[in-house]
Amino acid sequence: MNETAKKIKNLICPNVICLLLFILGMGVFLIAMPKYGDDRWFMSSLGDWLHTHGCDRFTDGVNVFRTGFPMKEIIESWAYHYNYDNARLGNVIVMFFLFMPKWIGSVIAVLCLYYTVMASFRLLGVDRRRSTVVPVMLSMWYFLMPWQNHMGGLVYQFNYLLPTALSLAVLVLKQEPDKGVMRRILLVSTGLLLGAWNEAFSLPLAVGVAVCLIFYKKERTADNLMLLAALAAGLAWLMIAPGFAVRSSHLDMSWQSAVADIARRFVKITLFLHPGVVIFTLLALYVCIRRGVRRFFSDSFATLVTVSMWASVGLAVFSTASPRAGWWADMMSVLGIGYMLAVVWKEYWKPYRLSGRVAGVICMSACLVSLLLTDIFVIRTAREWNRVLQVFLADPFGNVYSSWFGDMDKPVFMLTKFDSYSVGYAVLTPPFALGDGRRTPDMAHMVHPDLRDYVPSKGIPVPGEGGVRSYNGHYVVDLDTVAMRDGTIFAGIDRFGIRIRDLRAFVIPFVSEADGRTHYRLELTDRKIERLTGDIVSMGKFIEDK
Repeated sequence: MNETAKKIKNLICPNVICLLLFILGMGVFLIAMPKYGDDRWFMSSLGDWLHTHGCDRFTDGVNVFRTGFPMKEIIESWAYHYNYDNARLGNVIVMFFLFMPKWIGSVIAVLCLYYTVMASFRLLGVDRRRSTVVPVMLSMWYFLMPWQNHMGGLVYQFNYLLPTALSLAVLVLKQEPDKGVMRRILLVSTGLLLGAWNEAFSLPLAVGVAVCLIFYKKERTADNLMLLAALAAGLAWLMIAPGFAVRSSHLDMSWQSAVADIARRFVKITLFLHPGVVIFTLLALYVCIRRGVRRFFSDSFATLVTVSMWASVGLAVFSTASPRAGWWADMMSVLGIGYMLAVVWKEYWKPYRLSGRVAGVICMSACLVSLLLTDIFVIRTAREWNRVLQVFLADPFGNVYSSWFGDMDKPVFMLTKFDSYSVGYAVLTPPFALGDGRRTPDMAHMVHPDLRDYVPSKGIPVPGEGGVRSYNGHYVVDLDTVAMRDGTIFAGIDRFGIRIRDLRAFVIPFVSEADGRTHYRLELTDRKIERLTGDIVSMGKFIEDK
């Protein structure tokens, strides 16, 4: 056998195949999803420019070598978000990719995911070719991360996948024994980038590094002090932006009225949104009981993971409480569980142990089956998006019927990591001027075909003060407005007596073909598990976000 054949043979092994299938499956999800949700919001200033250059299929983008860069529109978007949203570096950079074909930016996100996975193996000293920890960790990178929280969109990929790679780069550089000047430059510059990229990453990391610096003598180095300074400088950039104060002022803090409410929110968010944190904590408690607390925390890495993870959970609790707000906590849970598997219980995962192989096969099989289901639905969604876009462009103010988007909220999606937030797909294009002086609306009037002949007399009233009617499995509410709106609604769910406050909801107007009147489809956008495992028995009034 010649040398080339030997190299090829050495490359082909079960772990490498698992890694390639994982990246391929995730690549389909990240690349094939159309631009939606925040992508359209950030592109709002680009609508006229793209339309002028003949780009109505906005996911396809334009050829910048022919059109050039729309700097005026980009600067306009930067100014708006800096003053009213945030100054995250990811949001600054993504503007250069939003008017290009989506696959260009998403390929970068896939490469960052690949680096993240490989760097996690390197960080934990995992043998990428032979260790049975590899398939288990790949499944954790899939199941324990909140991919369903709009990560198919380009803006979110730049805000979460790119800084994830930066975070792993920082942790790897911290661990490197080389103390050369170039390594320090890389550590500080990467820390500065991460600090300014997303506060949900840099703040928990800064807390973890600071705690390790206090309690571990070996961590009191110039490198860590410079890293903290870099993270702080990046955070300062984010906090001095006027948009930071604007966003903070719009957070709903009414739940802080009592200590019991705060504790209840903390427990609920941890249990339902961050299962990886729960798994890591239970395993860590087991290790501490069996081997002692001091022994477990004798490694500063375990402390960094634990402290920064709970700092991230706390940040999520006191901010938006969305799954992605605790992205760092989920990422640390993957690394923390991986640390215990690869370091604390490393003997169990030797390649010749049958039990380790069985665990790896089970975990990877579940991951790949779920990825396959996810990719099937992603491809179907992309096709339906193209059809719906054509209908919308033909009549931007008319009904856009789609049973696919209306049926996305089904139990099968609970078994995948697919983004079933159907409202996000109503934002088909950024607004642009029409020939008669009008502009297209911000969102399409998406409605299920089952509501085509809706009249209030046919609907079944839902108990409560909301004036909501149920019709063919959909909810309709009549409001004195013609605009689409985000908001909340009280919902009582018959599931162990649960009563939910502030269920997120969205209203989309449509004109019934039966009575010619405007009605509002009520789209419920969260508490999916509770809704799918129980029955809504009452609804209060829809309250519009301020």
